[in-house]
Amino acid sequence: MDRSRTRRARDTQTAAPAENSMPIDSASVAPLLPSITGPAQLARLGAHELARLATEIRSFLIDSVGRTGGHLGAGLGVVELTIALHAEFDFNDRDKLVWDVGHQAYPHKLLTGRAAGFASLRQWGGMSGFPDPQESPYDTVKTGHGGTSISTAMGFALSWERAGGDVRRHAVAVIGDGSLQEGSAYEALNHAGTFERLPLIVVLNDNGVSISPSVGALAKALAPLRAGTSPADAARLRAFFEELGFSYFGPLDGHDIERLRLTFQTLRHWPRPALVHVVTRKGKGYCDEVPERTGYHALGGSGPKPVVAKEYPEQGGDTFSKIFADHVAVMAERDERVHVITAAMLEGTGLVPFHERFPERCHDAGMAEQHAVGLAAGMALAGDKPICAIYSTFLQRAYDQVFQEVALQKAKVLFCMDRGGLVGSDGATHNGVYDIAYLRCMPNFALMAPRDGGELVQMMEMADGWDGPVAIRFPRGAGAASGQQLPHCPFSFGEAEELADGDAGVLLAYGTMAYTALEVRRRIEAETGKRLAVVNARFAKPLDERLIGAHWRDQPFVITLEDHAAIGGFGAAVAELGASGRLGALDTTRLMLLGIPDRFVDHGERSEQLASIGLDVDGIVAAIVSKW
Repeated sequence: MDRSRTRRARDTQTAAPAENSMPIDSASVAPLLPSITGPAQLARLGAHELARLATEIRSFLIDSVGRTGGHLGAGLGVVELTIALHAEFDFNDRDKLVWDVGHQAYPHKLLTGRAAGFASLRQWGGMSGFPDPQESPYDTVKTGHGGTSISTAMGFALSWERAGGDVRRHAVAVIGDGSLQEGSAYEALNHAGTFERLPLIVVLNDNGVSISPSVGALAKALAPLRAGTSPADAARLRAFFEELGFSYFGPLDGHDIERLRLTFQTLRHWPRPALVHVVTRKGKGYCDEVPERTGYHALGGSGPKPVVAKEYPEQGGDTFSKIFADHVAVMAERDERVHVITAAMLEGTGLVPFHERFPERCHDAGMAEQHAVGLAAGMALAGDKPICAIYSTFLQRAYDQVFQEVALQKAKVLFCMDRGGLVGSDGATHNGVYDIAYLRCMPNFALMAPRDGGELVQMMEMADGWDGPVAIRFPRGAGAASGQQLPHCPFSFGEAEELADGDAGVLLAYGTMAYTALEVRRRIEAETGKRLAVVNARFAKPLDERLIGAHWRDQPFVITLEDHAAIGGFGAAVAELGASGRLGALDTTRLMLLGIPDRFVDHGERSEQLASIGLDVDGIVAAIVSKW
């Protein structure tokens, strides 16, 4: 091994990323990107051509994602890193590449022959916004959550090592400094560092931003290295990772392709776990002259949207995120014990204004949902009133804390779960369709879902009256406009609401599906003359046994409707209540549970997702008519 080359690769570099690549006169040279159908073609390109390719990739992503929408900033920051990785490793056959979270993988998709797919990015039937093994053998796993890459990559490396495989074979995990805050990442580092021989490479993509700017002591420790390395700062960081058992390389300029390639060439023959610390700029090349708080994390897209055949009656007003954030500020103004806790989702949950107004009572725990929930439990037991604002799909990551620290202790934590239900273009990794099932089985919990923004405010206000934790789920996007919302009357825990009468059956609807149920009722009456009763259930736990029982006994059919997995959801709770015998005789032929079937639902417009599983108005009408 060339020891002098190894020392050069490990020497501390100035961490500030280089400015934009050398200017390219695009009119005088043929574009390179159209000729790249796979990583093998990178071998024929020299240093200047690879720099040109990086510029072309950025231009392509800015143009394409600007039209379709999608994650932008993360991919722009790792262009040179992705080129260097694919130039030095064989991720189609010998090696494996695991992207943490996955929204930084757009350049990887381009270099692995998927440029044409960007026209349908995140659209129904089109290319996923995350790695997906069904799309390409270069995608090792389908990832959409953070902190998982090191464990997965270590699994490959450990299996290869135990099997006595090719010594040149490596598993590479690319993880951001935001994801490195996750406890699971440290668990993996702690385990991997115990092996003297393990073909594992962890690339720490340090840009100081997850969605919001990174927070916490780790971000504070890394900040001086991004600003400009001092030998003392680098030495401390090297000592930390090498004490964990990793060979440390860096910090390296993450936009210097040649320097990155030199390091990866060394690591192709490295027997021990290694950590490569690269410093990048998220959003590089996009409006560089205009500072932007979230690093241009995602764009909405300016191109034409898919035609939606039906307007869904639950939409049209303010977003549920805004209504939640506005009202939590009202609650905090009134009671100084109200604190809000989120996990790297200030923007997504609408809490930026709250954080600016109540900085001492808004706690961003970083990408660390387990800690966020444990923190909320402790605050509740100390007498404060914590509100955990976490997406439904991300609260799953803190399940043990929900059980051990919250439910078991009967801690009065209010969980406001944004993105409950199908979320559209983020797809299967982000659909929040399991929260009723994983919370309903916990003793001491109350579970609610509002039909509209006004009812969300009512539920937030009444949560304090429950002797234990409360979870309120609400969907992504807008609810019914204020002028179209049904009247809001006071209600108590476990009290449902009858919205319409009828004798042909009853629709028990949960959450915003109550408005969908009313439209279904209108359509069925117009087409068949039969009139369905409609109930806004409000609660999945406790259920309104009185109102549900009355319809159970009197109606020919009981139909439950929810934007959640049918297994373990609201409908399952109604079926369990019926099976208990407390409502009278059980006749399962009279019961229909309409929810999300036992499969993952891919990305697309929410209306397309609903139609694909028969939960749009047309599908629900057809299911009920066929039942008759």
